[in-house]
Amino acid sequence: MAISNKIIEDDVFDSESLENETEFKTLVRSIKLSKGFSLFFARANEISTQAELIANLENEFPKEKIVVIHFRNQTNHFLDALRKILANQKPFAVLVYGLNDSFPTTPDSPKNSFIKNLNASRNSFQKTFDCPIVLFVPDFAITAIMRGANDFFSVRSNVFYFEDRENKKESQIGQIISEGLTEIGSLTIEERKERIKTIHDLLKEEKDKERQVRLHLSLGQLYYFSAEYKKAEFEYNLALKLSKKLNDLEIKAHIYNNLANVYREQGRYAEAIEKYEEALKIGEKTIGKEGLNYAVRLSNLANVYREQGRYAEAIEKIEEALKIGEKTIGKEHPNYATRLNNLAAVYDSQGRYSEAIEKLEEVLKIDEKTISKKHPEYAIHLGNLAVVYEAQGKYQEALDLFEEALRINEKTLPKNHPYTIQGRESVARCRAMLGK
Repeated sequence: MAISNKIIEDDVFDSESLENETEFKTLVRSIKLSKGFSLFFARANEISTQAELIANLENEFPKEKIVVIHFRNQTNHFLDALRKILANQKPFAVLVYGLNDSFPTTPDSPKNSFIKNLNASRNSFQKTFDCPIVLFVPDFAITAIMRGANDFFSVRSNVFYFEDRENKKESQIGQIISEGLTEIGSLTIEERKERIKTIHDLLKEEKDKERQVRLHLSLGQLYYFSAEYKKAEFEYNLALKLSKKLNDLEIKAHIYNNLANVYREQGRYAEAIEKYEEALKIGEKTIGKEGLNYAVRLSNLANVYREQGRYAEAIEKIEEALKIGEKTIGKEHPNYATRLNNLAAVYDSQGRYSEAIEKLEEVLKIDEKTISKKHPEYAIHLGNLAVVYEAQGKYQEALDLFEEALRINEKTLPKNHPYTIQGRESVARCRAMLGK
């Protein structure tokens, strides 16, 4: 059994009032039913909307001690700030807003100290507070938390979506098209299904061609991550057809890369190579050979070469992508970890086990700092390390890692997902080798 390098890199890219009323009632009920600490996110883009919702919540609990905290300046350590404000208080619930300036403002922004501290202090919230906490935050903050503070996001009890009357459609589309595979991987199965339904609803009314393209791309990513490759291919081809009416070569390159990923998963290697090469040719003209997405496409092309046994070509492409990554995204980034994983896969195929283990241990350290130990990609990397141990006859070490990876996948992926099925088979195989 060989290391899986199936992790591909992401090529980055008044019914309202009634809906708000329904969501508000659900939030009120959730607060009432909370026993001890609960963490709720209330997504609302405008400060005025956040303040209005908070005032309405206070009216719902006239006899209870509700503490409202409005951050008017940037803060670096959210937990410490709450501790100081709530010292010696025993509130029924805490409502927080005004944190907008503390978050990075775009998906490509480096992880700031607020995000780092949020993730690092995740386990301390439940130990410190004995009441529900509701964070009122805008779209970009949710994305920032999913991308950079996944551990913190994982302790949420629920997310409530409140729309500003003027910007409902725009905010939904902005949130959806800004998400990459890392964010999609952080969604639960039900959240992913709901996201697919939302996009289909948006497409029924959307007239703008570019936004249609990007929404179909987002659908393709959701289906790809759910291993529904035929549906992903269909959405990408729709996006490609629509993109012909746009004067944007880089969108076409993005679609070619995503189509190639789907072809590769289906074993259609010649088609995958053709599309990766087309994406790279466009990239040379549009973003240059040291662009972020150029490195992504090199790394993805290397995966196909490795699966075809073209190891020298695979290593050449991965090393080129790693050099670009050092200059652009740095060595502590999920995409950099993916490239190291894929290099380890080549070493494993060549029987260079000690080098493969060294790279995979480096990958897991990066994962712990970036995507957390509960992410499906972390599970795949664990499984890959287990594969190397298994190849060396170290079955107990391999079994421990396979079982840990399977626990993660069973919580985050569908029961029939290939990674989950493969994980069960790997556990059973190692147990058999150990006579268990």
